[in-house]
Amino acid sequence: MGQVFRAVAYDTETRMCSVAYADKFHANCYSHRRAVLATQYLLREKAYNAMWSGDDVLIGEAVGSISDDNVLLGISTYRNYKDFKLNIPNLRAKPYYEKVKFIDENSKLWKIIEVRRDAVESYRDESGAYSAKYSGFLLNHTQKLAIDLC
Repeated sequence: MGQVFRAVAYDTETRMCSVAYADKFHANCYSHRRAVLATQYLLREKAYNAMWSGDDVLIGEAVGSISDDNVLLGISTYRNYKDFKLNIPNLRAKPYYEKVKFIDENSKLWKIIEVRRDAVESYRDESGAYSAKYSGFLLNHTQKLAIDLC
């Protein structure tokens, strides 16, 4: 069936985030999709952390393999303890229980910002068609990559 994703952009200092349901990645993550537009829009404003986070993090031992607190913070923008408890039997006995608690504690601190409507309008040209603005660079600090958007 495929994993369902959320497009998440978040600022760990201000605790502001945008979470957009992105559905299945291969079919719905293209440049004019609202979730993608919202993420692009925010990344043009400032250096947000951005991730496409899948629901598979709730099953198996997936969360146990995450060692980066920034990734756990991204998950905390749209998941909490209750989500894990519903999907993982005997959660308190799991070796990653502290990570789930970290996600839950941080889930209460986010201020959700809604930018999808503004993002869509910002990419509409004079004729009413959507035209993504590809200029500048997108920096991936985790992988130490720069992508020229021109």
